Amino acid sequence: LGLKLDSGPSEEVQQWIKDLEHVDSDVRNPAAEALWGNIQNGLELGGEAEAVVSVVAKVLVNDDDDETRGYAALVLRDIDGETAAAVPALAKAMENDDDEDVRFWAAEALGNTGVEAAVPALVQALKTGAYLPDRAKVLIQDNFKNAGYVDVGDVSVQGSWYKLNASNANALREDSEAFEFVTKVLLNEDNRKEFRQQAADLLSSTHSTAAEAALEQALK
Repeated sequence: LGLKLDSGPSEEVQQWIKDLEHVDSDVRNPAAEALWGNIQNGLELGGEAEAVVSVVAKVLVNDDDDETRGYAALVLRDIDGETAAAVPALAKAMENDDDEDVRFWAAEALGNTGVEAAVPALVQALKTGAYLPDRAKVLIQDNFKNAGYVDVGDVSVQGSWYKLNASNANALREDSEAFEFVTKVLLNEDNRKEFRQQAADLLSSTHSTAAEAALEQALK
């Protein structure tokens, strides 16, 4: 059974926090594993969430043991609490960790934060061709149109954007901003040919007057 901590200090959680800061990896590793296991089983941290997030974020970027860093990433992914403070550590782990699983779990955790601050790191990951979990893609989708994240001339992101946001005609019919974006991609002659072709195919599938006008303009 998972522990339920409605409020106040928990000796067990406090011990895990202490153990996670221990100099001995043989102490840190089981503490990280136990913390994650209890979170999986319903552990509610309550007022201790901030302290846990802080120490686990440090473990994620500083520990020299792959497995311990993995548990740290999983804790930050699955914790039911405020994890926005861990965004810098998660972004660093997603970009630089030597272990593929740690990088993936960090990306999942970034997606789970639900905060706008996580989006630039996730977009940068797309630019470098990293594979992102669905929960991270959803966060990008929710924030993609915000000014300053992606320039429509950035072809390395456009391909990923299509897969996320404009994969069918209905998406373009229902979202005027998506329609405008794809039109700009089509009409920008500096974009790669395959992206412009994809934009043309998407616009054509809407069978709309506006799409026909954009396609005619592209042919001029």
